[in-house]
Amino acid sequence: MAKHCFVDESGTVAHQEIMTVALVMLEGGRTAEKLHPKLTKLAFRKPKLRGLKELERWYETRELHFINLSDAEKLAIGQELAKANIKAFVGYCKHTDESCAHEHRHLMYTELLKTTIHKAYEVEEDLVISIGKQGGSDIYGPPLLRALREIPQVLSAGGTYRRGNFFLASPSKQGQQISDFYASASWHYLQSGGDANRSGAFDLIKHQLCLEEISLETKELVKEK
Repeated sequence: MAKHCFVDESGTVAHQEIMTVALVMLEGGRTAEKLHPKLTKLAFRKPKLRGLKELERWYETRELHFINLSDAEKLAIGQELAKANIKAFVGYCKHTDESCAHEHRHLMYTELLKTTIHKAYEVEEDLVISIGKQGGSDIYGPPLLRALREIPQVLSAGGTYRRGNFFLASPSKQGQQISDFYASASWHYLQSGGDANRSGAFDLIKHQLCLEEISLETKELVKEK
């Protein structure tokens, strides 16, 4: 059975110095839908609504964005995610003022995306991968998806058949919101230099993830020590 993966990124603005891309792997097609309300209940106060179904629907339609969460909410959500059966692959790249051009940042994003997908294929052979849309997806989307679809084809030529279904999805989708949490928590951890006062959420979920650095000069992976 195919594993369902969701990809999101953090640190894409020029001055942010580090870019992260997180691929979160879940068991089934509806796992994100079931997990998401458990998380929103930790971030939103219970509204005055009649009926259990109306209340559940309200929580299902709330959107989680790491940047809008308080420190206490990040920790509570991190604790809940830490209990879930999740594998996460996070690629990151450091950049300087000289490498801030939009074209360079898109290259970073693309290489980090490929990195996380390759890592996911090391542990699973059949993946459904949902990638959060960015601005201009009507332009960059088609060539990006074509390039990504080549990955399982190339890997299959090595002897073990891989299958992949790739598509772009709205950031409001439940799975994308979960991957945003992993991408953003990792970014804050890296940006803080591992400061425990700023990386609490990351510390809670780090047992689930593989963190890799990519150098665009060599396009070789340098494993985080």
